[in-house]
Amino acid sequence: MKKQKVFISYSWDKNETIDFVLELARKLGDYQEVEVILDRYHLALGHDLNSFMENSIEESDKILIICDESYKNKANSREKGAGIETQIISSQVYSSVTQTKVIPVIIDRMSNVPIYLKSRLGIIVENYNLSDKKIDEIMIGVLDIKEIEPPPKSKSFFKEKQKTLNIKRDLKDITLSKLSIKTLVGYITGDLKKTLYRSGPQLIDLFNKFGKRDIYSWKDGGLPGKVSRKQYVEDYLNDLNNTKYLKEVIEIIVDRRHYIATEFNLDNAVNEINQILSYDGYKLIDENGKYKLTLN
Repeated sequence: MKKQKVFISYSWDKNETIDFVLELARKLGDYQEVEVILDRYHLALGHDLNSFMENSIEESDKILIICDESYKNKANSREKGAGIETQIISSQVYSSVTQTKVIPVIIDRMSNVPIYLKSRLGIIVENYNLSDKKIDEIMIGVLDIKEIEPPPKSKSFFKEKQKTLNIKRDLKDITLSKLSIKTLVGYITGDLKKTLYRSGPQLIDLFNKFGKRDIYSWKDGGLPGKVSRKQYVEDYLNDLNNTKYLKEVIEIIVDRRHYIATEFNLDNAVNEINQILSYDGYKLIDENGKYKLTLN
């Protein structure tokens, strides 16, 4: 795992805060997942303080702002070191409402939070007490760990209620399993002799309707990459999975207009295709003489 570079920003005015920062840096630095960037570690006499602050803020993955009363006052008035850092950090905070790079570590009370951080969630530390629990809270923020994952989605309202509430849902994006896609390939190519046969050039014409820009080259071996018709179809069906275009491909294959004056029994082919689709919760239904893909 890549180490998280953590820059600690604080005001130098209070000895208690300086001692707290050194303890925090030491405890965070004990973990192999963290690399602490701290002025006391990296600055020496003659170094450019402003350059150090700018580089540290830019290069760090996380910034811990130690919010005591002194830091708040300097940040709000843009005064001295903390004020300069505020000008740089605040631009990152305001640039995105979802930005998680900056984490306020609040000493004692919320009134110590500077204006530009008022809306940010932070961690309150009472009396500079860095307990193991508090370090855990800070590490969870530093490593972007979600303490509670949302439960998996195991139900579909539409699937459960479509029949009882007479709900009609126009499908947009659909998702099929890899096995279902693999089994459908023969119906797309026509190799199963249940649907129309499509040559290499015809398959390219079909998929170019959905964003492909392929060319059938007799000189270079036919289909792109010299793959078989079966492989070409399977690869592109997987590319279209989780999109509305997969639905459109399936509906094109069973468009009755392609089967006028042919010997194919399209209804039998659709029954077989529905057996495949049913495993993923879909089916083709006849609406006014035209097959449409819908929820099963």
